[in-house]
Amino acid sequence: QWLQYRHTDRAPNSYKALGLWGIESGSRKLVMTVNDNGGGARTFASEGWQDGKVVFIRTISSEPLREERFVFERTSSDSFHMAYEVHAGDKPWRMIDQLSFERIRK
Repeated sequence: QWLQYRHTDRAPNSYKALGLWGIESGSRKLVMTVNDNGGGARTFASEGWQDGKVVFIRTISSEPLREERFVFERTSSDSFHMAYEVHAGDKPWRMIDQLSFERIRK
């Protein structure tokens, strides 16, 4: 079973993505796949929940080494904050985007 979320930017931005969290069958690690409207499909791995946060990291093999991460932090029993960050080489992490999520009750 997977946890699903959708990321849809407000106009004038047009980015849209579907993210899925689940357990990868081979490694038994928590992973997140992100499929976006630009044709991108990326997989991120996590060590799981630690101190109210879950961090998904993807390393891109290049010189200098480049990484992306999503940091999800619980802000209440029904909400999360997410920050998308990147860095290359020895440069510090730089925030690119952030979102707040709220549970939809049906």
